[in-house]
Amino acid sequence: VASLLRKHVWVAYDPRDRDLSLGEAGISVDGIRRDLRQIKAAGFTGITTFGCDRSSARIPGLAKEQGLAVIVGVFNAADRSEVMRAGACGRYADAYCVGYNHQRTDYHIKDVREAIRWLKRRTGLPATSTQPVAHYKDDAQLSQLGDWLFPDAGINWQTDRDRQDIEQILRLFRQQT
Repeated sequence: VASLLRKHVWVAYDPRDRDLSLGEAGISVDGIRRDLRQIKAAGFTGITTFGCDRSSARIPGLAKEQGLAVIVGVFNAADRSEVMRAGACGRYADAYCVGYNHQRTDYHIKDVREAIRWLKRRTGLPATSTQPVAHYKDDAQLSQLGDWLFPDAGINWQTDRDRQDIEQILRLFRQQT
């Protein structure tokens, strides 16, 4: 896992031209290809996706066409269809990231744990979850969920509390490596 993460320059990816009002039809393959070419031209060598709905399930294969590494995301760990679609992307995946913010009402940490186990058994690939940085401090189970720590650091970094949370996550990471 460490070599996979270290040998690539990663960026989170969601199609730029996604039209949410059109549902799964709201993503064009040409738009995804254009985005991925721009990502590669910018110097990134790997992407992580946010989910694996029917239209997003095309992204890993299109990313591989561009020579990019892929961490396939599963947004809703309780959605068996989404988890199964992610597993079907295994030939294009390098790893998996299951769930975003387990305290949401649509799934719980047990769903994340079960989806991670299923994907690992099905594909043999490493898997983890990503949760907001502060959740790792408040829930010790999160640091044990997957094969690596992958906190969502999408915070404003402007308060002392944010900095303290980041420092604590870095300490947890150092303890595991």
